[in-house]
Amino acid sequence: MKVSARKLDRTIVEMDMMWQWMTDNFGPPIAHNKNLKRWTYGKEYLHKRDLVNGTWDIEWFEFHDEKDAMLFMLRWG
Repeated sequence: MKVSARKLDRTIVEMDMMWQWMTDNFGPPIAHNKNLKRWTYGKEYLHKRDLVNGTWDIEWFEFHDEKDAMLFMLRWG
């Protein structure tokens, strides 16, 4: 489930707080074991050569569990 980060409505500080909250609650976005991966992030038209330069670049989070997505929406929606 993709959830918008609403990056245009948030300050860089708030986006950084969101990132810290995400890693504290859901762990790192990239897990070596595919089954442990609970979420990922990105921006539209993301290519392998594109990098996310900071939290202000993130356009969406994609959760692999609807409960995790709902928890995010309750906190940051």
